[in-house]
Amino acid sequence: MLLLLLLVPLLFYSWRRFGRQATVDYPAVGELAALPPTFMMRVRVALPYLRLLALIFCIVALARPQWGQQLAAAQRNTAGQGAAGP
Repeated sequence: MLLLLLLVPLLFYSWRRFGRQATVDYPAVGELAALPPTFMMRVRVALPYLRLLALIFCIVALARPQWGQQLAAAQRNTAGQGAAGP
């Protein structure tokens, strides 16, 4: 399941390369340029990276690391085995 992490760079590249930019036809662009930048305009750069991070966390969560269960099973198997005295 963790092998899906190898697909993350390909997905990120495709999002960045083929993602569509929203456009609006507006006759007076000069008026829009004078407006101050909004919060979303400033944060827009970070959104693809946050999506990528969320995808990585989802893949790791689905992979469910199993080492804790294996450790508990090993402890149960060795709990009754002790060093026998003379």
